[in-house]
Amino acid sequence: MQHLPQQRILLNIQPISSNNNDWRTPIIRWIDEGHLPGDRWETTKIKTRAIRFLMQEGMLYKKSFTHPLLRCLSQEEGLHVLKEIHDGCCGSHIGTWALANKALRVGYFWPTMKQDARYLVNKCEKCQRHATLIHKPAEPLNVMLSPCSFSQWGMDIVGPFPLAPGQKKFLLVAIDYFTKWVEAEPLARITEGKVMKFIWKNIICRFGLPRELISDNGQQFQGRRIQDWWAGLNIKQRFTSVSHPQANGQVDVTNRILVQSIKKRLDRAGGTWVEKLTSILWSYRTTPRGSTGESPFTLVYGT
Repeated sequence: MQHLPQQRILLNIQPISSNNNDWRTPIIRWIDEGHLPGDRWETTKIKTRAIRFLMQEGMLYKKSFTHPLLRCLSQEEGLHVLKEIHDGCCGSHIGTWALANKALRVGYFWPTMKQDARYLVNKCEKCQRHATLIHKPAEPLNVMLSPCSFSQWGMDIVGPFPLAPGQKKFLLVAIDYFTKWVEAEPLARITEGKVMKFIWKNIICRFGLPRELISDNGQQFQGRRIQDWWAGLNIKQRFTSVSHPQANGQVDVTNRILVQSIKKRLDRAGGTWVEKLTSILWSYRTTPRGSTGESPFTLVYGT
């Protein structure tokens, strides 16, 4: 059993001080003491802004229409929270938008959180070293319609990675097109039987029978045995052509994110990527995706 280190996000968060440089101080003084500055413009600004905040047990919270009460932090405390989310025990070096959004979703707020997230990502050596360099010209987007959760899955094989215990060097990846939920399993060899076992264990027994599976033309996906198995389960199989790989672009994007996360987390300790995969998947599933505005975890479990 692996014991994760205790969560450290809250360790350095202190009660609110009366520091005049703290953005929270004028709001707190107005809410608690009714104190306002002499300047009329500043008075109006503080009153207008304070409507969105409240005090609870000595802490300042921001009201939100889409989130629970958000605990207000100083910029120093906010940077500490961002660093924990970015490269803590279950961090996967996510980008600027996802980093700020995730801090918001776990219940924190400060005015400069987006700028601070950009600063942290730009200063992260691993993020800069393994950042994606896009060389392909822009193309029109291809819409892939999925009627409901877990009805349409895309599958692909990633690797080889550095050799891990058990001779594992490949990653079999599947993603649901509706929720963006991802399942992945490290394997030593990708065979027809391994693919069938993965689909049964990670997709069918967890989320029910899908209507359609999309994959490339690899032998592991188009053998007679697996074709008969899919036909017996009434699952439609769709292959992507070499000339039009965009048909499975969702999986390609996910694979790229997973590979980057593995590289950033492991750096030079490449053989331990299997051990880190669980926490990388957890980070991916709980990070809001740009296409939906929600995390896969929220769309699957509703929280």
